[in-house]
Amino acid sequence: MPFDSLGGGSGGDSGPFCVRCNLPIGDEPSQRLHFQQDPHGHQGLSGLYHKRCAKPYASFERILNINTWSRF
Repeated sequence: MPFDSLGGGSGGDSGPFCVRCNLPIGDEPSQRLHFQQDPHGHQGLSGLYHKRCAKPYASFERILNINTWSRF
C-alpha cells in the first residue's frame, strides 16, 4: 500500500503504530521524535516510536536538528 511508509504513527482500532517496527504502541512507553527535515513524518522519520525503538534515533535526531538550526 502506498501509505504504509508514512511515519508519524497512525491511529485506529489498534492505536498508534511505531514508525520503526510498525507494531502497535499500546500501553508500552513511547517517545515522539521530530526531525526538522521531515516535520510531518512523510519520509518515515518523525513520529511516535516505542521507547526502545527510539533509542538509536534520539541522538541522531539531536545532531540533525542542530545542523539544521546552524544554517540559519
